[in-house]
Amino acid sequence: MAVNLKNLRSLKTNIMESILRKTGVALVSVMMISLSIVAQSPEGMSYQAVIRGINGNLVINKTVSMKISILDGLTGNVVYAETHTPTTNANGLISLTIGFGTVVTGTFSEINWALRNTAFPNRITIETDPSGGTNYTISGTNQLLSVPYAFHTKTATTTTLPFGHFYTTSGQTRPPGLDISFNFTRNPPPQYLIQYGFLGDFSLPTAGTYQVLFKLNVIGTGAVVLKLNNEVLPYTRVASTSANSPLIGTALVTTTVAESKLRLINASSDSDITLDGPDTSENRLISTMTIIQIH
Repeated sequence: MAVNLKNLRSLKTNIMESILRKTGVALVSVMMISLSIVAQSPEGMSYQAVIRGINGNLVINKTVSMKISILDGLTGNVVYAETHTPTTNANGLISLTIGFGTVVTGTFSEINWALRNTAFPNRITIETDPSGGTNYTISGTNQLLSVPYAFHTKTATTTTLPFGHFYTTSGQTRPPGLDISFNFTRNPPPQYLIQYGFLGDFSLPTAGTYQVLFKLNVIGTGAVVLKLNNEVLPYTRVASTSANSPLIGTALVTTTVAESKLRLINASSDSDITLDGPDTSENRLISTMTIIQIH
């Protein structure tokens, strides 16, 4: 079953063209890269390349060897590697399927595509020996931004990422630079929690990208901003321009460190900020904050 991807055209031209380099032996140029998902295991990505010599002439009707490695986008570790010995045709073209080679390490079907995103995309390394041996004189690495995510669609519905929902149970006033979330209460299910600290910080359990949303019912005026590991994220600053207007903010926050601390603080340098308490007569939650890991 073939899967057409929106970014396939860009991937075809970018994934190897940017890694080509001349050596004393040969030069490789890529004509096409395509992806298909096989209905049954094993799965694979189809790959084609044209092999040229250093003089620019096609390497035709000759067996070459290639080593292909998939690197974890976050750690850089090789999670899967395989070798191929394709034979060029009369046009210097080789064709192979990544995932169907001789395995060096790892299992192709167990590559973790689900928890990687455009901030930490997995990478692919292509190594080539035009003489057909294992002296890989041509090598390059590039990002896999879209092709493998067709595989991710099989697991997306079964992967639950950390999240948390928090709200105020009473009003509070906080001085400049201190946590607004000091008096929040959490209300998620017992599993997959974003942990909430006693001093008002939120613990992001794994590296990745988090969607943060908050609504604060402010008495008077004020401004808030998010901090990640004590570093201000200036793009998250939200301020009220009129009295008693809610502060509503949304931001994508990316961290490369597990157990990072996220805080929502009073961004003013000289003024307190006061949050209203819940309207108990209507049983409404006045100020809320939601954090969801999306990648």
